[in-house]
Amino acid sequence: MPEITERDLKAQLKEKRFSSLYLIYGDEAYLKQFYAGRFPMMSERTCVLLKDIPVDALAQADRDKLMQILSDIPPTCTVVLWMDTVDVQPKKNAKWRSFIKDITPYADLLALDRRGRSDLVKLIRGGAEKRGCSISADTAAYLVSLTGDDLTNLLKELEKLCAYKGAGEITPQDVDAVAVRTVEAVVFDLSKAMFAREGARAFSILALLLRQKTEPTAILGALIACYVDIYRVKVFALSGGRPEDAASVFNYKGKEFRLRNAARDGRQMSVQDVRRCLDILYNCDKNLKGSGTDARLLLEKCVTELMLVQHSART
Repeated sequence: MPEITERDLKAQLKEKRFSSLYLIYGDEAYLKQFYAGRFPMMSERTCVLLKDIPVDALAQADRDKLMQILSDIPPTCTVVLWMDTVDVQPKKNAKWRSFIKDITPYADLLALDRRGRSDLVKLIRGGAEKRGCSISADTAAYLVSLTGDDLTNLLKELEKLCAYKGAGEITPQDVDAVAVRTVEAVVFDLSKAMFAREGARAFSILALLLRQKTEPTAILGALIACYVDIYRVKVFALSGGRPEDAASVFNYKGKEFRLRNAARDGRQMSVQDVRRCLDILYNCDKNLKGSGTDARLLLEKCVTELMLVQHSART
């Protein structure tokens, strides 16, 4: 049986036309849980839900026993392999690739990955309408940029926003008042302040993150991602490419806006400048993990050195 799409599965559930075996995997936890939960609601067939079987870690004897069971499922039964936390990467993991190849003749394979920004915007707008509110496409996209693309978290934030608003149109000001920003979103504000040479604001944002008990390595990791984006854009520009071209090589699905932001933020920096910044970030990461020096001091030193590189690039 082939790989199926979310639309295919919806049709099967509606028509009560089921396969004997399903493998549900991917990096969108909300959708995996949602569809796995739809199968136990069947009344005509017996449903067996197997969660998080670490196929790639099974001994050969256990794997053979599992394959024997899965290849001989009674016609009145449907078995669902729900990989909730187990990471299934057939392109990188030979054991998963082999397992999927073995079950493909009699299984439907459904990969549920994070949705792109346009799909998330549609979902948010539809969800707001169901809750008696409305939200523009731009404001919905703004909400995604602040809270991330994880559906579980995004729907919680939408629920809060609609409860806060009650009725009417949700505005960007409502989002700012209610939504909890991801570390990445706040660090993006930090990087914007740095590139705007607003040192006081940059250090204020850094202090806020630390007061909120944000892990220093998480702050640094998000900051590194900003400069990696800039470096990738710079390299593609040297070969005559556009910022969006990097999305075809690296995983920016639904996050192409990061490349456009990187092109804007790093327009006055050379590739050499960006490399100097990456060296600064590397040294900070190494010291955070091994020197025992106070994390706040290391991060403040890192931000200062980054701003000095950016300042010299403009003078």
